[in-house]
Amino acid sequence: ALAERAGERVPTPQLNKLVAAVVADRPPPARHGRRLRLYYAAQAGVRPPRFAMQVNDRRLITRDWAYHLENRLRDAYGMQGVPLVIDFVPRKRRGRA
Repeated sequence: ALAERAGERVPTPQLNKLVAAVVADRPPPARHGRRLRLYYAAQAGVRPPRFAMQVNDRRLITRDWAYHLENRLRDAYGMQGVPLVIDFVPRKRRGRA
């Protein structure tokens, strides 16, 4: 049963809706006057499920908030007991003139 759940894929639009709901329910804490922004989420792999989250600045993520997000992912997709990997990827800046 765990192996089956570890191999499941979560549709990207569904994942982004969940992440938006988590942020609305419990916004990430601000540090030095800056707040973490999550732009996009996608599942990057299975076994173990790996999620990539595009953010403005990885340094703004707190361990508590990352655990909260992980637990909400587990609850929403029935992944209790399945190891999850969440990669917070900095958004690439576009060239500025």
